[in-house]
Amino acid sequence: MSPQLSTDPAAAQRRELLRILQSQPFARAGRLRQLVTWLGERAITGHDAKPSEYTVGVEALGKAPDFDPSFDVSVRQLKRRMCARLSAYYAAEGRSSHIRLVCERGFAVRFELSPHPHSTSPCIAVLPIHGDESGVLAGSLGHALLESGGLQVISRVATRDESPRRLVEHYAVNYFIEGEILRDTAHAWECSLRLLDAVSGLALTGLRFQGSGPVSTTALRDAALSLRAHLLA
Repeated sequence: MSPQLSTDPAAAQRRELLRILQSQPFARAGRLRQLVTWLGERAITGHDAKPSEYTVGVEALGKAPDFDPSFDVSVRQLKRRMCARLSAYYAAEGRSSHIRLVCERGFAVRFELSPHPHSTSPCIAVLPIHGDESGVLAGSLGHALLESGGLQVISRVATRDESPRRLVEHYAVNYFIEGEILRDTAHAWECSLRLLDAVSGLALTGLRFQGSGPVSTTALRDAALSLRAHLLA
């Protein structure tokens, strides 16, 4: 533990909250900023009791007193989005943080020390590739990404069975790879891949490669290295 954290933990927690608010996942996210600020300040000031969904809606987000969480699920949806963006922050801008804001069950967060601030690797999921009916291409690309090092890669079974939204919520996926492969009658093919931010859905980079016959291991390894270089730049 650093001397700064041991002498004034509240000040360190408030600095981390400010860094979160200034980060790319939160800088322009109005209601998410409201929520993470309100929950973060409760954690800093030592509120032990977890707030109810109703309390968060009315006090943190300014909903009317007749707000009914049984019919309006926007508060719990916003909490899930906030947790996903915190995961994205700590996989990128916040990788070096010695203290982290962590989501708990229900409507609460806590600060905890991170003994290995550089250990979190970006988490990536290769979505099913259009034209790859067997799933072999997506699976092989995922394997090539894993072998390239420095990345967490979600299994092909999970990407096949879970929706992108649940991959973000349950596995804290930071990035998706989507794409398609087109083949012609002469056995030539062209594959296009796009790297997406899992929270915003924005395309960060793309690449296109082509060949004939089976897609070679070398082509997939080169594609994986190109995508990895962009992620870890």
